[in-house]
Amino acid sequence: MAYPTFSQALYTLRTAQRLSQKDLAETVGIPQSTIANYESQRTNISQQNLVKLARFFHVPISRFYGIVEKTVDVSDLSGQKIELVKNYIRVLKEE
Repeated sequence: MAYPTFSQALYTLRTAQRLSQKDLAETVGIPQSTIANYESQRTNISQQNLVKLARFFHVPISRFYGIVEKTVDVSDLSGQKIELVKNYIRVLKEE
């Protein structure tokens, strides 16, 4: 799914995980007010925070800007399920 703006992508990823802005902020180490500003398009994101959010949501940075890549969206999976998927892919590659 492509997102027209960074703010919409962040909101969609955050709410898909059923996280409040406060919960996300505390988890990734970004102030809640900054998360709110990103989602309301009042602040541009720094590269450092963009990387933090992409890592947290397990998505490529391009996902925030609507660039289509051949990837699998795992943003709504738990860390344990993501590891299972990675292991399954490794097994398939070995065959």
